[in-house]
Amino acid sequence: MSHLRPFRAGHDELIHDLSYDFYGKRLVTCSSDQHIKVFDKVEKLSGAAAATSRMGGGDPNTRHLSTATVTTANNNSNNNNNAANGEAGEAGNNAAPAAAGATNTATTDDTVENLTTDDGAVWVLSDSWKAHDSTIVKVVFASPEFGQVIASCSYDSTVRIFEEDPQEAPNSGKRWKRRATISDFHGALYDIAFAPPHLGLKLATIDSDGMFHVHAAPDPNNLTQWESLVPEESLITKQASKNRQSSFALSWCPSMFFKEYIAVSAQDSAYIYERSGLGKYKRVAQFPSSNGLIRDIAWAPSMGRQFQLIALASVDGNIRIYKVTRKTPGNNINSSSSDLATTTESVAIDANGSASGTPSVTTTTTTTTGLEFPSPLEVELISTLSDHHSEVWRVSWNITGTILASAGNDGNIRFWKASYSNEFRCMAVVSAEQRR
Repeated sequence: MSHLRPFRAGHDELIHDLSYDFYGKRLVTCSSDQHIKVFDKVEKLSGAAAATSRMGGGDPNTRHLSTATVTTANNNSNNNNNAANGEAGEAGNNAAPAAAGATNTATTDDTVENLTTDDGAVWVLSDSWKAHDSTIVKVVFASPEFGQVIASCSYDSTVRIFEEDPQEAPNSGKRWKRRATISDFHGALYDIAFAPPHLGLKLATIDSDGMFHVHAAPDPNNLTQWESLVPEESLITKQASKNRQSSFALSWCPSMFFKEYIAVSAQDSAYIYERSGLGKYKRVAQFPSSNGLIRDIAWAPSMGRQFQLIALASVDGNIRIYKVTRKTPGNNINSSSSDLATTTESVAIDANGSASGTPSVTTTTTTTTGLEFPSPLEVELISTLSDHHSEVWRVSWNITGTILASAGNDGNIRFWKASYSNEFRCMAVVSAEQRR
């Protein structure tokens, strides 16, 4: 039987992000207290230790938890203004997929809600250390083939790379060594993501100026050296005022059989970039405009599909799922970009992140706005999900790309799956009130 139980991470401030490693055996959290904490999963406890853990006793950092898909809900806050002041701008801005199974949510009272089974497993604090000089908004594990590596980004405008040193004792504050600090950014950082391992050790980031960056480690065995692969290009033409919210997100294409693509969102716009033969990234598609800020973007694993799926979460309460396919030579490939382009008018965003007016979105729109050549991709809206009836903060696919999890301001986590008719329907709802 599954239950929701609080897992106290021990942070002094709000938790902004949490992420699993590839195997779901480790959990990392970050917070406004500028600290990163790593937890190891202990499969079984016997006797009194297991009973103490189930009752919430013992070490506050060891709570009964089982892992798989992470989806976290956020609170409304003025991100842009807080980022400028180096303060916490988001209350638990996090979602990270690992595999289909359990669900966790970060809350504003320094706890993680977990849907889990009674297997006796607990999470034990492995190490905790001060990692940045301001709020840490995102932390992610690299693929295990590169070792135990963590990357974090912060409002202090830096990305820091940490590697585990197993020679150091647990809980010494020295077990995770800082190998590199990447600081060639223009403002506070909002998102960070490692590329799929078949692309090498690459790291994508986006900052508050809408600058999209990709850094790569030429030698994965030397984490001190990182080189930039993307020329500076802002994804936004007009900076938001300090009293308005900002939102940026990115997601790599995980497929080995699709080209090297990455989806990036900035404010109410989203784009797809492709790495060219010269090693540079170029914009090859744009999504239809959203009715307000895009909070999150998630590219689904394809698992043998002939097309790709991308989910966008928006403040207008909708989750939009797009189908991305390559164009065939006879499918408008010789058409001009103006024939394929959709409207490029920006949507006015108010202080709550909502847009004034409702832009029309067709279900078969190929977006190539701003391109000087026909797009090689066709982007088609196939589903709009609005069951949250409130701002949607995070979306995350399971490892097979068949189930989508979403978290919204309604306090619910919803799971979506495509039916036999290829329509996405809500298959389960987990409420924050379902505590044991």
